[in-house]
Amino acid sequence: MKSLYLSMLIFSSTTIYSQQLVLQPDANAGIDASLGYHDNFNTDFNNYGTDTYFKAFCIPGASGGRNSNRGVIKFDLSALPANVTITSATLELTATGYLNSLLPGHFGDNAAYLTQIDATWLENTVTWANAPTISAANQVLIPASSNANQNYSINVTTMVSNMYANPSINYGFHLSLVNEDPNDAAAIAFFSSDYNVSSSRPKLIINYISNVIDSLCTTNDGANGTDASLGYHDNFGTSANNYGNDLYLKAFCIPGADGGENTNRGLLYFDLSSVPVGSNVISASLELYGTGYLNDLLPGHFGNNSAKIYRVTESWSEFSVTWDNQPAASVSDFAVVPQSSAFDQDYVINTTTMVDYMVQNPQENYGFLLQLDTESPNSAAALTFYSSDSPTSDKWPKLCLTYVSNDSVIDIELPLEEEVFFIPNVLTVNADGINDSFSFDEDQFSHFEVTIFNRWGNTVHETTDKEGLLFWDGHNLSGDNCSEGIYFYQFSATTISGKSVQKTGFIQVIND
Repeated sequence: MKSLYLSMLIFSSTTIYSQQLVLQPDANAGIDASLGYHDNFNTDFNNYGTDTYFKAFCIPGASGGRNSNRGVIKFDLSALPANVTITSATLELTATGYLNSLLPGHFGDNAAYLTQIDATWLENTVTWANAPTISAANQVLIPASSNANQNYSINVTTMVSNMYANPSINYGFHLSLVNEDPNDAAAIAFFSSDYNVSSSRPKLIINYISNVIDSLCTTNDGANGTDASLGYHDNFGTSANNYGNDLYLKAFCIPGADGGENTNRGLLYFDLSSVPVGSNVISASLELYGTGYLNDLLPGHFGNNSAKIYRVTESWSEFSVTWDNQPAASVSDFAVVPQSSAFDQDYVINTTTMVDYMVQNPQENYGFLLQLDTESPNSAAALTFYSSDSPTSDKWPKLCLTYVSNDSVIDIELPLEEEVFFIPNVLTVNADGINDSFSFDEDQFSHFEVTIFNRWGNTVHETTDKEGLLFWDGHNLSGDNCSEGIYFYQFSATTISGKSVQKTGFIQVIND
């Protein structure tokens, strides 16, 4: 049998799959300490786990020699859900304004490093002498301050992603000056978690995308299936008959045996109660299997048999529904079923929009209606599939869907006109010229950055306004086609009017 896959382009809306975690612990939950060294006073063995400052400096000692300080800080990331992609992480530090009664908080050539720590330490025992080792491969440069009261927002996305991916080695961050020469006195000083003003304590802001995409394939079997035929023959009064145990799910219109019109439609319902209410459906497909015949004389599919699958909008009962009392259906919410190319053709029909509505509004899930586009006996045609009452279990109707549960979904207002962000979430990388790429309107932006991640958080594509093209065609950084699956994008930009824009979402890549 031939199988036809119907692909529908679904566009993203104001629903995105992104959340934010803000960590700003107090003195009880916060983990930070100063590491002090003064070569005339042996302070390198002292613990400063309750210091109200998180600082790095190097100045001449009061009695000569060198007086230096570094800082260590750690955040508990256990509140992050499992299986997410971190799209950004920012460490916000608030300046003290002063280092002591004589010196400002920031001064001198105070560029610093924030480096990932790669060994364990304890807040109440760590000292300069037993300070944990650090990894220079994972660090960011903090530029020199422009004034004594400068606050900093530091991009720590890579380091936090490493800590999240390997929680057993989350040992936090290490702060130190680039130049630790007392002859070039310098300092950079922030408040620590022990400071008594909560808004001034260190803050870690993490934005992440949920990768938890669930799937479900539900089959209408003989015992639990809900489907029925609606039959009408104007010479025999069949419009009042119930056909809830029909072996076929069919839509046809042919001349009646004794003249007149013989017409049929089909109703089909799936129980979606196992999908969390409000989940966002990424894809849904209805699988129907051709019987090969309508009766002893006619094939299953024939004639100009294009049809539609409509979303039913009223309740009905499998063993009481008839042509006369058939439920209403939405004329605007449907999937197209094209004319068959073989008498026994199977169909896989994209029903994403309808199923998403049913999941978002479970009280309005009344199933589907199958109906020919042309119901005229002079244009005899039929589509015939197996129903859930068929004895052939592998031919029962099947609905398969993937979805993101509502626990990982938030709604935001789009910051720009909708047409600027008319982004498809399906990309077919098959060089047929249809849906092979997506792009933003780069003329709307003075600056932009786009990064594409796979489900494991690895970057597969990135571009900025420096390259000049706000575009992705499904290839990875090596130029190869990405494998089929779900990918996530992070978009940040500044519009030509100066408005800041942030957007995230998903793209499904199909290579067929």
